Amino acid sequence: MKVLEIALLVASASTLQADILYNNTTNASSGVDCLSNSSTNTGCQTGPVSNGHFYDSFTSGAVAERLSDLKLVIDADPTSSGILDIGLYSDSSTSPGALVTTLGTVADSSLTTSLTIHDVALTANPLLQPDTRYWIGLSGVTTAGWSWTSSTSGTGVSGEFFANGGGVLSNSHGPYQMEVQAQTTVPEPSGVLLLSTALVAVATLLRRRLRSL
Repeated sequence: MKVLEIALLVASASTLQADILYNNTTNASSGVDCLSNSSTNTGCQTGPVSNGHFYDSFTSGAVAERLSDLKLVIDADPTSSGILDIGLYSDSSTSPGALVTTLGTVADSSLTTSLTIHDVALTANPLLQPDTRYWIGLSGVTTAGWSWTSSTSGTGVSGEFFANGGGVLSNSHGPYQMEVQAQTTVPEPSGVLLLSTALVAVATLLRRRLRSL
């Protein structure tokens, strides 16, 4: 049975496969919505104010996978002591639902007054159920602003929604800019092949033993 044992060990080897669920970060920005509702400039530099929640939805893939990477097109006043809070929310009849988990925070001091694609340091990698809508939500006492674009091009953008103080709107009205990636575990092809070969070998050995009885 050693052949089967070795084959099972090799077959258990797997690789993580990245899946881009949503990405419109390379589209031209059409404006910035500020969490403080400030209109002074794109950096929303009026001092940290807690004044709103912004959301953008995405839909998971065909299999269960873990959220692995999140990028946001954002700006802020780097002299501010504010903190931007980022969470994953469930869907409630095409609206942001309950908080699933906190994904991380971004200090205003780590941003600039110019829009940048910021890679969020995730504090959790929640499991996403197949073919399920989720929402990325931004809030906090912060000077941060989230870029939006009038374009609906990009992976997973069309057919999704965004939400703010004005309600829930389809992405045709100008979604926020972000990239969401997830990872799924895929068996190594070599392992699967070796397992199949080992099973054939075991079956052959069993047939030979039965004949010799």
